[in-house]
Amino acid sequence: MGGRDTKEAGSAKEDLANRMLDIIGGPTASMVLSWGEAYDNYLLGDYQKMSEKASPAIVRNLLTAYRFSTEGAKTNTGVQILTAQNFRTGELIGQAIGFRPDIIANAQKTAFKYIAVERRIEKERDALLDKLDLQRRQNTISGFDNFSKLSREEVRKFNLKHPTFAIPQDTIIESLKARAKQRAESVVGVKLDAKTKTLLNPYSILTDISKRELEMNKKREEEAKKRTPQ
Repeated sequence: MGGRDTKEAGSAKEDLANRMLDIIGGPTASMVLSWGEAYDNYLLGDYQKMSEKASPAIVRNLLTAYRFSTEGAKTNTGVQILTAQNFRTGELIGQAIGFRPDIIANAQKTAFKYIAVERRIEKERDALLDKLDLQRRQNTISGFDNFSKLSREEVRKFNLKHPTFAIPQDTIIESLKARAKQRAESVVGVKLDAKTKTLLNPYSILTDISKRELEMNKKREEEAKKRTPQ
């Protein structure tokens, strides 16, 4: 009846934060998060869902039942789950008093499981590409050895386990090139492209760093002069 729908977290940190929030926060945290979702729906212009999320449970259940009876059940992106005419009267009455229809709960549970599996595989795939990039950037013999080992063993194992998400050699090469290009075009983590240049002066972000580099270069030159015999 209560609680939030849980989805696969984007990272271990996010997953841990979600679990701690559920354990420590309890109903109060769930209510605050519902308000946050209500505000997101307000910004989106979905005032129906905004009202549902911002209302107490007893009102929210009635509003949800009304939505099911008029427009059916849809995902947040507007995909139809069940049309209004296919809801049974008993299901709408149950939703009004806090019992989510089994047909909707089961459909969402299945969808969440599928999304969770897909995201888990994609995270594993991205992690492998991150590892390969890190070892390549080491520019050391051990780094190249680790890169080769990852390509031979871990990538091969991943491809055999998840053939539809396989990482072919050309994908690895393109990924390394794209990451290198992004690093080359970035300054202290900010990519300086046409969009960011309209928001800030690309050189202003370098001011403090440039001053430090000039300061340290001057200091090294002075120390070098002191060590040089006259």
